[in-house]
Amino acid sequence: MIYLLRYSLPLCCLLLTAFDMIAKPLPSIFACTSDMESAVVTCNFSVLLEGAYDPSTESMKTELRQAGQIPNLQPYHHSYWNYDGQEQIIALPAGMVDWVLLSFRESLTSGCIARKAAALMEDGTIEPFDIILPPNLSSVHVMVEHRNHLPVITEQPIPITNGALTFDFTQTEGYTGGGSGQKQLGNHWGLMAGNGDQNAATGYDLNAVDIAYWNPLNGLFNIYHPADYNMDNDVSADDRVLWGANNGKFSGVTKLNCGYSPPPNIPTELQSLTLTAIFEDNFDAQSDFANGLGNPNSNGTAAEACRSGFEAACATLPTCWDVFASGERFHPAIIANASAQPGLQINDFEPRGGTGKSLIIWDESYGTNSQWGSDALLGKKFLPGYDDIYAEMWIKFQPNYRWQYMETTKGINYAKVLRMSHSDSDPISTGGNGTNAPMTILDIKVWCDDFFNGPRTNRMALQAQVRCDPQETNYQCPGRNFGLTGNISVPGVPGINGDAAFLDTFGNGEWHKIGMRMALNSAPGVEDGILMVWYDDQLVSSSTIVTFLETGAPQDHLITTVLLGGNMNNVVEPEANQFEQWYAIDDVRIFSVQ
Repeated sequence: MIYLLRYSLPLCCLLLTAFDMIAKPLPSIFACTSDMESAVVTCNFSVLLEGAYDPSTESMKTELRQAGQIPNLQPYHHSYWNYDGQEQIIALPAGMVDWVLLSFRESLTSGCIARKAAALMEDGTIEPFDIILPPNLSSVHVMVEHRNHLPVITEQPIPITNGALTFDFTQTEGYTGGGSGQKQLGNHWGLMAGNGDQNAATGYDLNAVDIAYWNPLNGLFNIYHPADYNMDNDVSADDRVLWGANNGKFSGVTKLNCGYSPPPNIPTELQSLTLTAIFEDNFDAQSDFANGLGNPNSNGTAAEACRSGFEAACATLPTCWDVFASGERFHPAIIANASAQPGLQINDFEPRGGTGKSLIIWDESYGTNSQWGSDALLGKKFLPGYDDIYAEMWIKFQPNYRWQYMETTKGINYAKVLRMSHSDSDPISTGGNGTNAPMTILDIKVWCDDFFNGPRTNRMALQAQVRCDPQETNYQCPGRNFGLTGNISVPGVPGINGDAAFLDTFGNGEWHKIGMRMALNSAPGVEDGILMVWYDDQLVSSSTIVTFLETGAPQDHLITTVLLGGNMNNVVEPEANQFEQWYAIDDVRIFSVQ
């Protein structure tokens, strides 16, 4: 099954359409290869519409724009197009003729990959735009549709060259397929006018249906309607003349259902939005990986990283990923302990579903109660970035995973497991003097209100912590309360004030799915950013008033980095015991959201 449009997957992916979170999980479902990421392609096209074309000037009339009739929001959300894109132009340009709808296909007759509505200008140029396409495509067929013209599609696939698609439809008839392509308009070619009713189940035809569609509207004026075939702001006899000249023509273009299908197994709250897969990895195709040993710090912690300024370690970087970092004291190259583990590994130790591989992160117990100890991160960059990203992954903690404050007295432990951020340069550096903001850090938070009444009085939450931009002055988002809690309720299991115990959630030895959406606010200082967190597809935390970008932050600080893992403050054994425990991550999926 192919998920069309904004969820088009590379052919190397295996996609399963169902799973059961309660029963034994299915095998891992995605494989990462070096060409897995989606590609942003800049589009430059030209096309003419017969209805608006003026042969005396060899350009198109802008009467709809002059009359103020062109909508600011793209008009193709109606049947039959059912295109739900949110393209909007606040101030319509003076030379705009109308909106057109572009589709991108793998072949002439199948494989609808993406669609985009764009502004058509009087000289025939379509305002340049960017589209997300699967990276394995070297070429693509491009189709142009209009509200009341027959469509056109390129007869041959257009090559993607240096990240761009360029084609001038005015210089060729286009694909005919036994029917009509475009109509010759003097020295140029243009889309054929008069196809006002495009609801036929198959094909595109200019026939009696179109005049029947026009007839009851004849005589209306100052109107934006498909029955206005010559696009002069009126429905009149002139439109009938234009239709009559083309009556009986039909297009050879195959009509496809290009409606958006959401990707499988996403949270309910996201199913009304448009998600584009931009990265996936189930680690099965990865070579085994274990971080090496860098130079010990003054506190005895050794670190190795593939990051800005530390490029030497990048030779071992896992395929598809861009950065990693580790900080540990019990690396096998440091201590004489046969059971010592590198902090960051990819192997078949604990794959989801029982076969394949996963990412393993080892937590070391050292330092003081308040110290953030061992650290392990694996990250992906997305440049130039996105303003709205949803990331999800499956996570499993080893059986009998221990927390300091489930065994001693009152306190709070944190394990950072996922973060998203804008990165100025080094995606690992954090803090007010770091290079990453805005940022959201997802923690598994475990704390104890009353240790002596048993382990299930130890409460937990998925807590999203926001770091605002400009980071130098707003890193901790001073004065802000976004109302984020992350309480998790488990059906049939009593909690405390809405908070389940760790033992009944991540501590039950099963795989669990966590997800987070970060949508930047529309402008610095505006309280409309979105942050949402899910546990096994249950929404556990949500805010729509987040000011990721505070006043003074650059508007172009988009989300450019997603990192898995992080450090912990969990000292369950004295450092001399060299105690380590693990958790695993698998089946990572990252989407842009519209």
